[in-house]
Amino acid sequence: MLALWVICLSAKGQSGNVQSGAASILAEAVQFEKSQPARSMELGAQALELAIRNKNEADIAGSYLLLGRLHLANGNKERAAELLEKASNAYGTLQNAVAKAEADRLLAQALEGSGELDKASEVQKAYMNSSVISKKEKIRASNKNADFMYRKGLKTEAKKELEQNLPEVQRDTVIKLELMNQLQGIYGQTGDTLGTIRLAKENIQFLAGSKSQDAASYAWKFGDALLNNGSMSTSLNLNEELLTGALDNQNHLVVRQAYLNLGYTYMRSADFPQAIRMFTAGYQTAVQHRDALGEQEALLSLADTKEKTGDFFGALQAYRRYTELKDSFRYLEVLAEVRKLGLNEQFARQEQRIKTLETDQIKRDWEMQKQKQAIIILGAALLLFLVLLFLLFRTLKAKQQANLRNRLQSLRNQMNPHFIFNSLNSVNHYISLHKEREANRYLSTFSTLMRNVMSNSGKDFISLREELDMLHIYTDLEQARFTNKFEIQWESDETLPLDELLVPPLLLQPYVENAVWHGLRYREEKGLLLISIRTDGGFLNCTVEDNGIGRKRSRALKTENQKRSTGTGLKNTEERIEILNRLYKTGVLVNIEDLPADSGTRVRILIPLKNKVA
Repeated sequence: MLALWVICLSAKGQSGNVQSGAASILAEAVQFEKSQPARSMELGAQALELAIRNKNEADIAGSYLLLGRLHLANGNKERAAELLEKASNAYGTLQNAVAKAEADRLLAQALEGSGELDKASEVQKAYMNSSVISKKEKIRASNKNADFMYRKGLKTEAKKELEQNLPEVQRDTVIKLELMNQLQGIYGQTGDTLGTIRLAKENIQFLAGSKSQDAASYAWKFGDALLNNGSMSTSLNLNEELLTGALDNQNHLVVRQAYLNLGYTYMRSADFPQAIRMFTAGYQTAVQHRDALGEQEALLSLADTKEKTGDFFGALQAYRRYTELKDSFRYLEVLAEVRKLGLNEQFARQEQRIKTLETDQIKRDWEMQKQKQAIIILGAALLLFLVLLFLLFRTLKAKQQANLRNRLQSLRNQMNPHFIFNSLNSVNHYISLHKEREANRYLSTFSTLMRNVMSNSGKDFISLREELDMLHIYTDLEQARFTNKFEIQWESDETLPLDELLVPPLLLQPYVENAVWHGLRYREEKGLLLISIRTDGGFLNCTVEDNGIGRKRSRALKTENQKRSTGTGLKNTEERIEILNRLYKTGVLVNIEDLPADSGTRVRILIPLKNKVA
């Protein structure tokens, strides 16, 4: 039932209560495991094939567990160990502690049977330390571990482990008998007579009432141990006490063995009549209860004893009867061997199929691994390429931005030489007319403007207030230079946060200068320069408007040198705006339009209001 439960548990896998195709086949295979092992093997191979194809690790583990158990039951210990080890590893990966414990328990048996005692001991310890097995199973595992110790020469350690387990199994008849058998065997083989006597005395009543083959086996072991160590009287007393108790409990197996033990004891002391009487009683008990193994042992002992007394005819009869029983058992053994050979042949066919499946799976895994490695290499190469491309792009972009910033700095430093030249001419004009006061005032204002310009030359943006302050200074200079040529009208929204809004320095000055020098200066009447700063939607609208002669007439009056100077100043300003838009995504727009009938020019500069001081 435990095996069926483990198979069903593992077959559920990741699909909850719904069984996969392989799980259904496994469940059917378990049903045939005892009655039709060949059929169970065939179904197990089918389940494994389907599980491998579907890459269902739980079903693969369940298939290996079933197949390993089938091989173990049929005596194919080495192949069983291979399959059960795969099952154990698979359940470990799946973290299925219950199924792994069952696989380890069977694996230890298979390894022991194939002669790998050290490895079997390691697996047995892992099973014994599992947190999912019951206390009863832990004691059984500990007893088995003691057996491994004894077989590896650690006799004292083995005896100690068994003795400390004995108090824990007083209420479990089966395990207690198993442990007593094992411990009594060690006492007998190590010549521990005191241990043998103590264990026998403490458990006579328990043994007399236990009607199992293990009880008979234990009775034989303590009787044999006592005889081998020369304690005849103790052997007689203990076996007679055992016989009395077994007769009271109608425990024929122990009765038969007690008679035989007494016969061996009398035979050892050369009391052959008493030995024959005990062996005969044992034989009759075995015949009465159809105990064929007991019959054989009693007959062989009778034949040997009668031969010693000279009753050769009686010895011959007993031996013939023993031979007949042995031959019948041999026939059964031969039948079992033939059946086993037949199963092995069928198992071999399925094994070939399983090994082909495993080989194909190894090839597929290897090819998949190669594909994964190729994908990883390609992915790494692509990632490296993208990183290099990103670094190259970032380097180029950084270099481009650095060039733009250098160019912007260069443009900022290029104060209009035409304005500077004319300002100096105006100073010279005042001096030539002996207007020193006017010259001084002009120079003072001009120096203030130049100081502000130089102070802001390293900045990409300044506050709107600073820009307007410089523009006021500049227009004062132009009005002083062109006396009575034009008036200035300032219009602005009083709610504007002048200290928060950012604008490029000297953004408006070139357009104001262009309005004065190429529009208003050529008017015969006094002109008007309008400078308006307002909000318009999401923009700061800066308007420079003049009622001069217009761009068309102005171009006709210019000299070639004036054309080049004017073109350079406006181009520098346009380039500055373009660079600022690229570097800072400012979105500054400039629109220049001619007023009707060549009555002047209007320049609108739109700056998004998002440009504020952080």
